Amino acid sequence: VFSQECTGGFDVLAMGYVAGPTLSELLGVLANVERRATSRQDFHELIQNLSDDSESTDASPQTRLASHRFVHFACVMIRDLARALAHAHRKGILHCDVKPANILFASSGRAMLTDFNVSMRRGDETDGSIGGTLLYMSPEQLAAVAAAGSPDAVGEQSDVYSLGLVLFELLTGHRPHAGTVVSNNPLTMAGELLAVRLSSELQ
Repeated sequence: VFSQECTGGFDVLAMGYVAGPTLSELLGVLANVERRATSRQDFHELIQNLSDDSESTDASPQTRLASHRFVHFACVMIRDLARALAHAHRKGILHCDVKPANILFASSGRAMLTDFNVSMRRGDETDGSIGGTLLYMSPEQLAAVAAAGSPDAVGEQSDVYSLGLVLFELLTGHRPHAGTVVSNNPLTMAGELLAVRLSSELQ
């Protein structure tokens, strides 16, 4: 994020352009690949192939991803994203919407945390609303959405929780408790997800 401005009544964020694919797109490819592991170089090549402005190669992603150290790549990527979050937190900023679609890969293969449009600054007055994506929210975020808790409880740990869900999905290919939520109503879904989160943590 380069700057934040208010123009014509709109809050505007100026951010660097990242041409690479999202982690969501990468997960789409990995859904068809056995998750044993791969080298960082293999993933860099895959990211290049998924980028709109890169040239394709003859080797298929499935061929390249079938060996080496996938877990190492995943952990290095999450470590880098955790450092990005720590930097934001030191600035007093809570991201509030950490998810695969908001993680972009630069042409170098580096993972970049993007989309701060629902972020909050610690200590600022708000209207009490909480933004984010329900499926990747922490229990305290879900409680605030479902009116079962206070937005003041949302903090740095909420972003870390969401990043943990991303790591889980990256390593396993699915979100925790996939299929346990059936409602399409956002408020009802928030309550269902909250119950699932809390029940699993108490076990």
